[in-house]
Amino acid sequence: MSGYYFSLALKGLRRTPWLALLMVITLAVGLSASMVMITLRHALAMDPIPGKSERLLKLQDPQVMQGMGGWVTYAQAEQLRRLGGGTADAVETGYGDIDGIAVGEHRIAIDGGLGVRYATADFFNVFDVPLASGRSWTREEERDAAPVAVLAQDVAQRLFPNASPLGRQVGVGDTLYTVIGVAGPWFPQPHYIDMTLGAFGVGGEGVFLPVTAVRYAPASMRIFQSMPRDHPQLCVPMELLASRCNWLSVWYLTPTPKDVWALTQSVRSQLPQLFPPEQARALQLSNVRQIVADVVPSEVDRGSWLGLVFLALCVVNASGMQLSRLMRGTSQIGIRRALGASRLDIVRQYLCDALLVGSAGGLLGVGLTFGGLYALRQLSLDDARYTVMAQMDGIMFVVMLLLMVTCSILAGVLPAWLASRADPALIIKVAQ
Repeated sequence: MSGYYFSLALKGLRRTPWLALLMVITLAVGLSASMVMITLRHALAMDPIPGKSERLLKLQDPQVMQGMGGWVTYAQAEQLRRLGGGTADAVETGYGDIDGIAVGEHRIAIDGGLGVRYATADFFNVFDVPLASGRSWTREEERDAAPVAVLAQDVAQRLFPNASPLGRQVGVGDTLYTVIGVAGPWFPQPHYIDMTLGAFGVGGEGVFLPVTAVRYAPASMRIFQSMPRDHPQLCVPMELLASRCNWLSVWYLTPTPKDVWALTQSVRSQLPQLFPPEQARALQLSNVRQIVADVVPSEVDRGSWLGLVFLALCVVNASGMQLSRLMRGTSQIGIRRALGASRLDIVRQYLCDALLVGSAGGLLGVGLTFGGLYALRQLSLDDARYTVMAQMDGIMFVVMLLLMVTCSILAGVLPAWLASRADPALIIKVAQ
């Protein structure tokens, strides 16, 4: 029976081809405009480390912007690290950048600077940093401040395009580091580990070094740090291990979500002994979900709602055009009703008509959506680097298909219902 309804729908489309085409375009534009913004918002709000986000906690002051709240000195970080004990893995990490890196006698300048991530030995396991080859440093190498390094894959390929970097030496400042590993592609979005880099965008870590290797850092390296009120000068990088400057973040990874409460109580009880009273009261442990809860830009939120409103207007317009098409075929409705077709049969017929038009609009909308996402990714705005995240995944593709079917039904249900309510005798009389 549905095949019969669809055959009637095809005949109806042939009678009003231009109006049907206009409906297709209207639904396609509305679907694509809304899906581009919804897809972007979905990408920005995704969990950056699934499976660990509820167990991975950072000590921070949520009232301080850009992730700077919670930075501590190396001495404080060591004490906080020991608080994890057997309850959680604890990691210290800091960030800096330098203009270039040396291979042998050749120094290679890096546009925009080379990101240097200082971290403790468990950093790679806790944050799921993949290793394409080699290994990360051990706790013993960290304790001895061994000059070892792990390179990001793109940096390794640039420095050693035709050879393995493992065992080779690179110069950061005046110190030579032995390359012991190469990290695979890794730049979590949002970049929850260090919001000072911006929540979204490209770039990030090019070299990973043991936290104690900061004693070899050249004076030209820019270490992200904050100073106590009575110490207004930036600390020299090589003196950070013994200074009062805050430059390290402390993270904890608990084995299970149930262990979070015990760790939180343990850390809170020790904060008054490590920090001034006002700072101790402000610091708290926040999991990754809490850290990235507000990273979606307000303009993206507004754009998502405006996209849905625009889609609703397109559906209303398509519904009006569908009603206009049906009014041109009233004689057919009257004849079918006079021959015994029920109101439900009329509704089914014209819902099939709407689904056919909606499917064509949806297919065109899919193409426009992928084109819009591609165009969005090509934008190179300094204040909107998050546009590189505009990627369609399986979840959003299913949402797009469901939205396509829903819009098709909504555009056709009112005209079909009105057509079924018409008096067949009156329709035939008017048609004569």
